[in-house]
Amino acid sequence: MEEVQYIKVILPLKLAWEPCYRISEEVRTGARVSVTFAGRKYIGVVSETGVSPEVDPDRVLPVNAVERHMEPIGEKELALWRFMADYYLCTMGEVYKMAYPAVKTAGEEVRARAEERRELMKARTSELYSKRILALEERLAKKEAALAGKHNPKVMAGLEAGRDKILAELTEICRRLEVLENGEATGTSFPAGTTVLASFACHSEQSDNSAFAEMQAAFAKGASVLLLGGAARIGVLVEAARATLAAGRSVLMLVPEITLSKRLQAVLAEAFGDAVLVFHSAETAGNRREVATLLRRNDRPRLILGTRSALFLPFKDLGLVIVEEEHDIAYKQDGTPRYGARDSAVMLGSIHGAHVLLSSPTPSLESLYNCITGRYALVRTPLEESAMEIVDTSVEARKRGMVGDLSRVLILRMGEILDNKGKVLILRPWGPMDDLKEQVEAVFPGQTDNIGFATVNEARRKDIADISLLVLLNADTLMDKHDFRADEKTMQTLEQFRGRLPGHMLVQTRQGGHPVFLQGDDYSLHLLEERKTFNLPPYSRMVDVIVRDTNTGRLAKLSGLLAEALKGFASTSSFTLAGPFAPRRGRETDPDALVIRITLPKDRRLPTRKKEIAETISDFEKSYKYTGHITLDVDPV
Repeated sequence: MEEVQYIKVILPLKLAWEPCYRISEEVRTGARVSVTFAGRKYIGVVSETGVSPEVDPDRVLPVNAVERHMEPIGEKELALWRFMADYYLCTMGEVYKMAYPAVKTAGEEVRARAEERRELMKARTSELYSKRILALEERLAKKEAALAGKHNPKVMAGLEAGRDKILAELTEICRRLEVLENGEATGTSFPAGTTVLASFACHSEQSDNSAFAEMQAAFAKGASVLLLGGAARIGVLVEAARATLAAGRSVLMLVPEITLSKRLQAVLAEAFGDAVLVFHSAETAGNRREVATLLRRNDRPRLILGTRSALFLPFKDLGLVIVEEEHDIAYKQDGTPRYGARDSAVMLGSIHGAHVLLSSPTPSLESLYNCITGRYALVRTPLEESAMEIVDTSVEARKRGMVGDLSRVLILRMGEILDNKGKVLILRPWGPMDDLKEQVEAVFPGQTDNIGFATVNEARRKDIADISLLVLLNADTLMDKHDFRADEKTMQTLEQFRGRLPGHMLVQTRQGGHPVFLQGDDYSLHLLEERKTFNLPPYSRMVDVIVRDTNTGRLAKLSGLLAEALKGFASTSSFTLAGPFAPRRGRETDPDALVIRITLPKDRRLPTRKKEIAETISDFEKSYKYTGHITLDVDPV
């Protein structure tokens, strides 16, 4: 009688529990299995073996099949998933679905079925070859026996020819069988590992840059590093990667946008050649699959350059995690689960025992706070002298220096650039561009071919390497009074464009004297003090409860009821609650959503309180049959 064991399986569904299944063969944690749930088939991941079923064993469904041709999920991958599920108040199934989306899993299934067919065909072909070999050996034995007798020369020649023909066929069939079973050496486009390590080592002399030495000293003490500075910090990142690769360990370098990835790719390829692997949504599915395959093979240290989805790759020996422009809000996942790639990258480094290096010209206040508290070591490289010209439009208006939305200073600068055949890019924080285009056409008739227009968010994804003049209009409207992070985000936005721009930058604002435009460390410290006074992050933790419904009456009613339920929880916990209020994107509000914002103290009870919030919401969904309308955003940006 077969021995039955029970396992728990993660399914790509929003389930607060992991279903139990029975299986009569040996299986390990991380294995992929085909199971049935609620009448539908899914590919799941074994999360635990040898469990005791919580229901009658006769009601436990069997596993349909163990997917031996689909790659298992490693222990360290599962550890990252569990961190994300716990911290961001989502389920393991939601993280699994994000890490292995349906299209990717379907592709794996297709390849797995094709591999099964290949193996079946291989087994059948091998059987046919084996039978043919036995038959040829029998025929060869008979020929050899016949040749042992006495025959005239003509008969003997015929027997020898027949023997040689059998022997040739036997040799060929044996060769084919060996190739079928063992494969042929196909070679590889990558050099052997020892050669690669030697090539890294020969360039890994410690730089004279004091920042690199400070960083290495901090790593030696086990600290994560925040690298602050201008373009010079990229050289430090490269040296940090070089040292890690020379030590035989891999590097993950995260960037917030694909555009930045493309710019860095050329720098890294020059330094590290084909050890650089690129992983983001602009790469083909085949290329992304090849990256995962190479990492599983772990034949040599690699440098993986990617956006936030690269966190879910199957790393084997990760020695360094770099988060470039760590402040960027693009590191926050917009869909469920709403994880933050920066903090998840820090956890990934911890799971792998890897060094963590965060890098930015204008770091997030959270990271600066971590430096103040001693969690991170702060290392600086020089910042470039500001090439940003500030035009105060309130002052210009008083002296009649404005032509519509354009200052006369701006018109003068644009004229100089256009006369020299340079390119101009004009940005607005948001909104349509038609009226602006009309104004520019009126001032520069027939010259608009070299003038581009974009919103700030659109420009983040643009390559601005060929822009001679970048113009930001209405910059003060970026500082939305409804967003406590607005000043911080505005500083980061300005520095992001300034750092990527080879030309001149001109900013028009009605608040020319605002500290945001001075780009000083003092103002960051002032903002931290302000956050402390009002108990805002990083001195507390926030959770946004987002309720979405196209029925606005029901949305208002149930959001209010949920807020009341959470206030009841508040009476037993130390936190503040605001809302429901309409979320804003720029100047617009979302009519189909309301937000309840919870602020929690940072103490030892924080994880417990977060789980209690999730449980309160789960109970609310069940009571009001309101599943699918509520999402949680931990650490909203």
